[in-house]
Amino acid sequence: MTTSTNTPDELTMTIELPRLIVWFMLVPLALGLLIGLLTLFSGDFTEGLLLIIILGGLGSVGYYVLTQRTHLHLHRLAGRVTIQRVTALETTEREYPLEHLDCAEVESTRRYDSGPGGGVSRPTSNVQLVFRHTSPATRIPLTRWSVSGGGSGELANTINDWLRQARESAAKNPSQRT
Repeated sequence: MTTSTNTPDELTMTIELPRLIVWFMLVPLALGLLIGLLTLFSGDFTEGLLLIIILGGLGSVGYYVLTQRTHLHLHRLAGRVTIQRVTALETTEREYPLEHLDCAEVESTRRYDSGPGGGVSRPTSNVQLVFRHTSPATRIPLTRWSVSGGGSGELANTINDWLRQARESAAKNPSQRT
């Protein structure tokens, strides 16, 4: 998470996986592709081609999933929330009225990993924007992936603190939009 603007009138954030994680996930696939190429050129055409196709497909899907970014822009004076999702293939952008945004919540889930020492339940979380103008409330996840650790809570707290300050500022100066 990177906050580029945090003023009483505007909050702009970029949410993405750290590049180090992306490299740790994709470098082994690149090495596998290199081994596939070496196998292909050493004369074992079928095995090398199969290795290249499988690892190339996994690498492409992994790159697409791991490099997704979300740009969140809350603008008090314009009265809008903009969520822009950027992937390797497309960019989508949606706008919502800021007055309908109630808060940001952390949705926690538990993932069960079975391992050699027995199963372990690991908590993961994802931040969702909650718009309570509908019944039931509309929840929009900021990312398509969940993470473990405290980053989601920090992100939700930053958004909620900004919303609180924007509402207080609007209450002091009712002529400006919220």
